Amino acid sequence: MSDDKITDRAPTSNTGSGFASSTNNDLAVEHVDSRNGNSDDFSSSSTVNGAGESVKARSADVPVEPAQSKDGFQESTHQNAKNEQNEPENASHQSPETYTSVACRLESKHPMCCTHAERIFSFDPLVSTIRSNNFLKGCKWAPDGLCLLTCSDDNVLRLFNFDPEQYVKSSQETVHRGDTGATSENASTMCDRAESVIPEMRCDLRMGEGELIYDYCWYPFMTSYDPTTCCLLSSSRDHPVHMWDAFTGKIRCTYRPYNHLDEITSAYSVTFSNTGSQIYMGFKECVRVFDVARPGRMCQSRPCSKDGQKGILSCIACAPHDEKIYACGSYAKSIGLYDGTARQPGRPWGLLDTAAGVTQVAFSPDGQLLYSGCRQTGDIQCWDLRNTVRVLHVYERQLATNQRLQFDISPDGNHLVSGTQGGDVVVFDTKTKTPELGGTATPTTAFHASDSCINGVSLHPSLPVLATASGQRVFTPKRIRRSHSSSDDDDSDDADAVSRGDSIENSVKVWCYPHVAPSDTRC
Repeated sequence: MSDDKITDRAPTSNTGSGFASSTNNDLAVEHVDSRNGNSDDFSSSSTVNGAGESVKARSADVPVEPAQSKDGFQESTHQNAKNEQNEPENASHQSPETYTSVACRLESKHPMCCTHAERIFSFDPLVSTIRSNNFLKGCKWAPDGLCLLTCSDDNVLRLFNFDPEQYVKSSQETVHRGDTGATSENASTMCDRAESVIPEMRCDLRMGEGELIYDYCWYPFMTSYDPTTCCLLSSSRDHPVHMWDAFTGKIRCTYRPYNHLDEITSAYSVTFSNTGSQIYMGFKECVRVFDVARPGRMCQSRPCSKDGQKGILSCIACAPHDEKIYACGSYAKSIGLYDGTARQPGRPWGLLDTAAGVTQVAFSPDGQLLYSGCRQTGDIQCWDLRNTVRVLHVYERQLATNQRLQFDISPDGNHLVSGTQGGDVVVFDTKTKTPELGGTATPTTAFHASDSCINGVSLHPSLPVLATASGQRVFTPKRIRRSHSSSDDDDSDDADAVSRGDSIENSVKVWCYPHVAPSDTRC
């Protein structure tokens, strides 16, 4: 696919640049005008994504005669969207007090696996390349909570729809049976029971990249009621940053960073600003800022100062209340805190040293704390941005490899959830059960979720639902010992490889916490 070509779509609004600003945050997307009879992007049974792969469009997502609203937006229906009168509470309607009572279940109850997806990662008929160990590399809930996005080793982003009524049904069944949820002993049994009761999740959309995917993220104001906001970004090796349409699986536009040789360079990390108007990309000792409304190569370059941060900027996060403040993590064992309004935006106003290469940084909801995760060490460090002289707290998890393990923070900031190398999910209380200054915190609760490494966790934005992604790269002993063994030994090595392969679990699971009565919502 040519980097300067935008995938064909339905006719767009008549603007000078070929794009229409469709939200209050100047999100540049192409409008699909189904009133002129050209709405094939939503109604066709198959499309071709940016990597030239045939993908199956969600036929249930066909909008019913979009109407122009007062604000100039196009209204449409989603597969899981309902009329406003019968609409259940979601992320945009639920108050913080409601989630506060919901978050208490993270430590008071163990979850139950209500649905999962595993076969699609071992054999996908719509993906030409089949890998024997197609392990996952994380998962992320959409901001509206109606779909789940996964990334796997075959360089494909997959989207799964989630019905909130499924949680209500699973929660009520749990209460009727009197189950206490998953523990380290009965988690696998409960998953087998869920698999027999609830069918495996169906992949509704595939977005394939041509090379290794470095990073991906949702548009922060994404809502399925407005298709123009249903988009996401992905960065891959030797490719520009792509903006994907979460309804059609096609590329809306590309953002092309160039190096000093006028060659396209890859962004190692990418994220939206908290207002959704800008895109921050991390490179080697440099940050580039793109305007969402102006795809192409025009951007603002912010190279790191000579005495500033070194190495590859592997992760980046923006402060929740100030889009000019952002943090960058580097594989060179450092975290830089930057202010975009400074005279030298590439000079950090704070430089934090870590024990290993940083793989993830995240701000707390109030913007006062910064959490960082590193590779080769299980410590999740918590920094107080008002005093960055030393680490505030350390949350310990099991990790001894270079694999990136995601962690997530609850919307109220009271809980921290992370996976471990051993297949467990650990939950920390960040408010009431914090250790002394510089101390190490122990998990409040933990449960066994998989036989493989849990590399991705994501908390639902409005429901007590947790998504986990599992899998890791495995080298079979057959490849290592073949040159040193005889033909008889090869047979035993094959048997050993098969037994190891049986323990590999590449899957995404959705865990539902049991329903709590109003009288039990006090922490």
